Amino acid sequence: MRWNKQDKKSSPIIIRCVICDRVINRNSLVALSNKSISICQTCYLELDPKYQEIVIDSVKGLFIYNYDSKFQDILYLYKGCYDLPLRSCFLSYSINFIKVRYRNYIFVPLPSYKARDKERGFNHIEEILKFNALPYLNLLKKDKDIKQSSLSKEQREQEKNLFSLNETIDLSNKKICLIDDVITTGSSMRQALRLIRSLKPKKITFLVLSHPVYKGKTCCKNH
Repeated sequence: MRWNKQDKKSSPIIIRCVICDRVINRNSLVALSNKSISICQTCYLELDPKYQEIVIDSVKGLFIYNYDSKFQDILYLYKGCYDLPLRSCFLSYSINFIKVRYRNYIFVPLPSYKARDKERGFNHIEEILKFNALPYLNLLKKDKDIKQSSLSKEQREQEKNLFSLNETIDLSNKKICLIDDVITTGSSMRQALRLIRSLKPKKITFLVLSHPVYKGKTCCKNH
């Protein structure tokens, strides 16, 4: 946030996009309804929003963006280059929709390997949830230091027991939404869903920031 240097008392706050540094139009409908908006409309549209449903293990979920080169670049800057301010951009245009759709839900992040979080200095999904004031529980832990992006589609499908439960709690009166940054084959989400289902939540769904779309079709096996 930057003040107009000519008259700090009377001039409005100038908000710049955390991706491209362009000035955000504060009079746009989205900006007026979301005071924490942090990306401009151009960058938002370049991220190719889809808001498309997918199904994994008979559970309906939603992904927001197409997992293309633009999204990959932003995610790398955030996770790989430790650019923490980018945590604000992923739900910037959708947070009001998310809060209505997942009202009374508790989010459960798909975890990273602890050593990765320690090296980065933060957990990327937790920071997104914290920034947007979304309630969450860390119910899962990652037991293997395996990057899904380094595996082939077949290897991802065959990899078992990536996660385990941090604790066993009664979720019978809780609505749970698993959340992750990327889904490709859906194998990680499938394992996480099965673990959380064992805690018998009242309802279960999932939200993913991105998923590959090719010629209008998703790459995830819907079963």
